[in-house]
Amino acid sequence: MNNSSNTPLGKKLLNLRKEYKMTQNDVAEILGMSRTSFSKYENGIANPPLQVLRKIAAIYNVGLEYLIFDENTLIRLNDPLNEDDETAEVPFSKITDLKPIEKEIIGKFRTLSDEEKTEFIEQFMKNDK
Repeated sequence: MNNSSNTPLGKKLLNLRKEYKMTQNDVAEILGMSRTSFSKYENGIANPPLQVLRKIAAIYNVGLEYLIFDENTLIRLNDPLNEDDETAEVPFSKITDLKPIEKEIIGKFRTLSDEEKTEFIEQFMKNDK
């Protein structure tokens, strides 16, 4: 059996995970599933439901369109090639330097709704005082 991804989506998931220097366990933990389940998506054995695709897009900071459509539709929310852009909150290249727990926190944060993010930040700021 060939271990390489055999679907366009599987290849994208594998490439993004490697780009972010994450393990299958890292991503599966953020998504709240087993490594085996995530591995099936990466290997093209199963397709993730839309809700999971949305979370994956948030984790990797890509547009959902990139995961669903062809390679030419890549949309990054913060352009990694424009790190001098002062509007970018965190330069893209720095995410790979994070510790595993930091990657997990950021990944989970990205999957929250705007309302949940606001609530989380408010709670975090209260505890910081």
